Amino acid sequence: MCGIAGFINYQQGDIEKAKKFLYHRGPDSQTSYSFNNVNLVHTRLSIQDIRHGDQPLIIGDWIIVFNGEIYNHLELREKVKSYMFQTQSDTETFLALYIEHGVTAFSMCDGMFAFAILNKKLNTLILGRDRAGKKPLYYYKRQDSMVFASELITLTNCVDKLSIDDTAIYSYIRNGFFYHKKTPFNDVYEVQPGSIITVTLNDLIIQEKSFFNILDYYKKDKINESESAFNLVDEGLHKSVKDRLLSSDLEVGAFLSGGIDSSLIVAVASEYVEKLKTFTVKFDGSFDESKLAKLTAEKYETDHTEI
Repeated sequence: MCGIAGFINYQQGDIEKAKKFLYHRGPDSQTSYSFNNVNLVHTRLSIQDIRHGDQPLIIGDWIIVFNGEIYNHLELREKVKSYMFQTQSDTETFLALYIEHGVTAFSMCDGMFAFAILNKKLNTLILGRDRAGKKPLYYYKRQDSMVFASELITLTNCVDKLSIDDTAIYSYIRNGFFYHKKTPFNDVYEVQPGSIITVTLNDLIIQEKSFFNILDYYKKDKINESESAFNLVDEGLHKSVKDRLLSSDLEVGAFLSGGIDSSLIVAVASEYVEKLKTFTVKFDGSFDESKLAKLTAEKYETDHTEI
């Protein structure tokens, strides 16, 4: 987990304040980059290429601040023909892939991400999120200024006089979620999952484009044969778990409840890691699943911790 933020035409923007409120997302380093009317901020939690993965990362006229992880990034390097990689960082893969393939690069990535890419030559800034929206990204926009950040609390502390959007709050109380781009504040929006927004830096005109739509998958032909469906799920689960275990330079553990999903993940992960670390949170009362989790931990001989 890292933190990203940025300021465009925002004189009151406090870079050090942004670093402070994103520090808990990235305690390993806090850096910034300035170009004309743009300031980019990154706070890093080191997971991949710990020694050489600091950001912002620069390739020619392109600069990126990135939050997330691309599990298949070493495979994706084979699709980059016009660039010689300098690190083992997935951020470098992500930016080089985008420079060569454009927006289609994002659909190639198996991972979770939020990012900002500055193009000094075209004088544009691109903000985007992964397909599921696992990594957060918000932006504040008025006519002549813009601020973006991984968390709303960063915006509320870096932007003066934000006002509450009463209609959005009412909708949240009624429905249990904020609809579409809405947030609790006026002039503050959420970058949508599976989409990018392109900002021209001279006039702050925004263009939005989707690179993923889950409805496309519902249109595909259904699998009517149970054994084929089972094999596809099994293959996908093994690949997903293995990639997540092996892509990190740090040790990876698993949260283990008594449910089917986390138990399946632990079962598969135990095939690739000896003495997998597992963690269970125990509750008093009927919702306590720690006994079931302990049975799974014993079966797969994990290094189990109960809290």
